[in-house]
Amino acid sequence: STVVSGDAVSVLESSSSLQLSWLAPVSNNGFAISSYLIEYWVESGTSEVQEISLHSSNGNEVRGTFALTYGGDTTDSMSINASSDDVQHALESLSTIRSVRVWRSGENPNYKWTVTFLSEYPSVSGLILVVDDTTELEDVLGGSPTLQVSLLTAGEYPLGYNSEVVIVDDALETHYHRVLTGLIAGQAYYVQVSAANDLGFGRPQSSTPRALAPPIQKPSAPRNVILRVASSRSLEVIFSKPESDGGDDVTLYRIEWDTNSTFDSSNNNSPIGSYSFPSPKTEVGCDPCMYQVAGLTKGQEYFVRVYAYNSLGYSIHPGLPMPRSLAPQTAPDPPNFVNISSKSDTAIQVTFPSVTDDGGAKVTKYKIEWNTMGYAAGMQSMNQEMDALLYSTKNVQSISLSGESDDIDGTFRIAFGGHYTDEIPVSSTAHDMKVALESLPTIGSTVVSQRHMPNGSIWAVTFLTNLGDGRKFGPIDSLTVSTDPDDSAEMFVTDTMESSGSLLLGTGARIIVTEEVSAFKGFEQQLMTTQCTTPGGIMSGYFAISVDGVRTSDIPHDASALDLKHELENISSIGEVKVTRSMSSDGINSFHWSIMFVEKLGNVPLLNVHDHLSCSDGSATPLIYITEATQGILPRMNGPLAGETEIDVESLDRMDSTGDFVYVVNDLMRGMPYHVRVSAWNGAGDSYGRAQYSTPAILTPMDKPDPPSSVEMIAIDNSSIQISWNAALNKGGSHMITKYKAEVAEVVPGSETKLSDDSSLFYESFDVDYTPEVQAIILESSADDMGGFFVVNFMGESTPNIYTDAEADDIKEALEGISTIDSVVVSIYPHSQDFITTYGQRWII
Repeated sequence: STVVSGDAVSVLESSSSLQLSWLAPVSNNGFAISSYLIEYWVESGTSEVQEISLHSSNGNEVRGTFALTYGGDTTDSMSINASSDDVQHALESLSTIRSVRVWRSGENPNYKWTVTFLSEYPSVSGLILVVDDTTELEDVLGGSPTLQVSLLTAGEYPLGYNSEVVIVDDALETHYHRVLTGLIAGQAYYVQVSAANDLGFGRPQSSTPRALAPPIQKPSAPRNVILRVASSRSLEVIFSKPESDGGDDVTLYRIEWDTNSTFDSSNNNSPIGSYSFPSPKTEVGCDPCMYQVAGLTKGQEYFVRVYAYNSLGYSIHPGLPMPRSLAPQTAPDPPNFVNISSKSDTAIQVTFPSVTDDGGAKVTKYKIEWNTMGYAAGMQSMNQEMDALLYSTKNVQSISLSGESDDIDGTFRIAFGGHYTDEIPVSSTAHDMKVALESLPTIGSTVVSQRHMPNGSIWAVTFLTNLGDGRKFGPIDSLTVSTDPDDSAEMFVTDTMESSGSLLLGTGARIIVTEEVSAFKGFEQQLMTTQCTTPGGIMSGYFAISVDGVRTSDIPHDASALDLKHELENISSIGEVKVTRSMSSDGINSFHWSIMFVEKLGNVPLLNVHDHLSCSDGSATPLIYITEATQGILPRMNGPLAGETEIDVESLDRMDSTGDFVYVVNDLMRGMPYHVRVSAWNGAGDSYGRAQYSTPAILTPMDKPDPPSSVEMIAIDNSSIQISWNAALNKGGSHMITKYKAEVAEVVPGSETKLSDDSSLFYESFDVDYTPEVQAIILESSADDMGGFFVVNFMGESTPNIYTDAEADDIKEALEGISTIDSVVVSIYPHSQDFITTYGQRWII
């Protein structure tokens, strides 16, 4: 009988199985039944036919007996005149033969017994009937008749033949059941069962009905259904083909989705959405199959199920996914901003708001990451990757002195911008190195730190006022060194290994200059250029810039760097920028503006420009275009000094005034700048969303400086006092003190007055004036006939023409007109040299 699918029986089992039942034989012939042989096939095979022939040489009647052997078992002796039934009975009494059909033909001495094997296939097993040695035959004349066995038709197993043996465990059992598995749906199978005892297997019993096929039916449900988030508005369904196609090819799949697990949300109590698609006509179909359910609502839970289809219909049960339902969602957006500020000289406070878009699921935690972006002497011993140090506003170069043994001595010189120092002893301190470097007019202000190494030292030089060369912010020329007292500046090198100078002594003594930090590395820099296509064209008009659909006001064609900066920063998504402007040599009133994005980090798309420019020459075409001078990059957040923490939302503190989250990163390295970023988690994709970088891009944690020491005051007159003090040694992690506050309280004779008593207190805050840079422009000639003009260049920007008879105010106006100079004071003096008659003047800046 067929096996019906249901809760306990799968479609695969139902469509590939048949249930077989039988009763024990009525008689066991005196021996207990020990096993049953089940045989089944789909198409009849070939029955084997063998012939036993009697031969007499003289044609006389034969007398005697004979016996036959098959498969090691021998019949009892039979009369040579045995009938068909006698031979059949004798053969079927053998343990090796279950059923045969025998037909005798001819007369003695020409008998032929034709044996058709109904249950065995001797040729398949390499067997044949054998006349046993116990056979005794003779004829009336004393001749020697013979019996011969010949193969008339070789037997062949039925098509799809299979067999299995069922062992009887309980001799009293009379009802037996067996499920035949691994069958083909829709294919009819023939089945027979034979019982066995100690005498062998008996005649087989055919099944009723004679043949039966496992039923073709609807396929089983698709397997391995997985539901996962594809985007904020879509889910992806992945599944495998059904375990069973029900005996017929699966040609179609249907996917249904609904907001209810009952799939009846639409008006007609059906799912709100479904999609059917054909299964590819290949051997594997679409295993695995995938479909993306789109157009869903972010954050809304959806249930999904999948049906398979063949010619009998859709699978009775759907394939259900794991998880049962999901909401379309993405990883959350990062916070709109991440502000960082100093909490102490080893701690930074991180402030950020809740995310605006949670991606469709509740944000449960945030990840705060930080990493150093600065350099200190000897940092290479920490395996810090130097190309990962970004966002520094200062260039840092190192001077490394090393040797093979502890016998380094002597001096060396350093050159920069065509000028070189006096000889510098190898035992110089950081302060000594700072003094030597700042003696060069091309260096500017520096901060020098030193780290003593085995057999040498490393001086790290931070350039405070050298910001870059050319039209963009960035690296400066390298310091160079020499150990030869006769070298000129252009002969200095960055590595003295091949030098033969006499100043530096010691085994294997060597000096190497390395650029450690390139100023403004990592910031996006774009260059905007205006020009007329002919050199004589004079540009006029205005232009505008737009970003993210927000447009600036109209900007004059000759806008200053400060004006362009203000216009760009009025677009909130841009944030702070630095801008410089320089004249272009391609036309009158043509300019280059270098724009560096200080707060908008990473690779920034090019600004969009809208121009309303014109050139005085009608044949000239005004051009304005923006190119990427330096691509912005985001830092790697790994390395020995990097750190991170994951914090549950409930554990984060909030600011009372804004509700923004606040977290303090402690145990940072003193004096080192850090970059911080924050990302949010809602579980989507089992990962954090994009990270928001910090503003400012880097911050060196600082604390309040220690109080000044040795505060003294003296009376100057009856209404003035002079206060003097020494600066604090601990500046709180900063390079310098920028402001002091002096508090004065009037002391009433006979009473105690405290400075904390605000009623009697007044104070004055003032910025610290450090020694200003002083440079001179010297104009000289051997005759009093000078005329014409000159141009001054500073950090990539040039002044307008300055005439030789310019007054101090003219020089001041020209210099302060370029964006790289803030404010200057200019004095003018006659120029003279001792013992030489010269003409000209000196402008002191």
